[in-house]
Amino acid sequence: VGINMLLYFDNSKDNGGMEHVPTAPPSRDIAKPSPSVPPLSPDSGTSSNNSSSSNNATTTDNSKNGTSTESMIISILTEQFRIDLPSFDNDDAKETPVYKAIQWLVKEASSYVTQTQSSSTTDVTTVDTGIALYNDLEAFAQRFALLTMRYALASTSTIPTSSTTASTGTSSLSRDFATFPQMGQDECLWNGVTCNENGKVSRIDFSDSGLSGTIPPEMRLLQHLQVLDLSANQLHGTLPDEFYDLRSLQRLYLYHNQLEGTLSPYIGQWRELEYLHLSHNKFT
Repeated sequence: VGINMLLYFDNSKDNGGMEHVPTAPPSRDIAKPSPSVPPLSPDSGTSSNNSSSSNNATTTDNSKNGTSTESMIISILTEQFRIDLPSFDNDDAKETPVYKAIQWLVKEASSYVTQTQSSSTTDVTTVDTGIALYNDLEAFAQRFALLTMRYALASTSTIPTSSTTASTGTSSLSRDFATFPQMGQDECLWNGVTCNENGKVSRIDFSDSGLSGTIPPEMRLLQHLQVLDLSANQLHGTLPDEFYDLRSLQRLYLYHNQLEGTLSPYIGQWRELEYLHLSHNKFT
């Protein structure tokens, strides 16, 4: 029998309204991107300033491009954001949400990213829709986090590439979630995602979407997320420690799922939290 628990945090009180939170909770170090990372070229796998290829080159081998783009993405995730990636040399690792998210980004880069030359010798990576996938590392990180969420939360193994192409095996998913995300489109326009005026993801609503997966640790990259609603699904597993790194959270709705385990002392990092609804789960 799951614990029916509804906690209401009122942070408007003079005392902060956080008496039930540990007064000295452990603190986790959140990875921040380096502010001095130069623009990256998806064809070279390195910063464009260090590229030895000719600026006049206009055609490249697609297979080689995919490999170098994948290496570049992995390098950004591991070095800039300290994502602990497994070795992708076996079939099990290739079934993980992070691997599938990386491959989605590689495919998007090969389909939508074009290399243009500025007035200087520096190549700039752009997308025909105006999305800067690689020059803005924080935007890249939130795109990766959303993709990882998509694969982890759903029990299906594939996701669509356009608004009109739903993947196989998504009949149990809601229509909005089954068509999320779309390649070449700003993630702020994806179904269920809302961004603030600065283009940072501030709200995610995947409630009642037929989800039966788990909550991925890579969600910690969504540092501006204020509202998360995953209620009325069949999510299982525990809340990873990295989940508590979402320090901007104000409202969290996880009720009516199959989540289990205990809440971590790291919950004290949610100092902005006002609503926490966890009823009808299997927490102990």
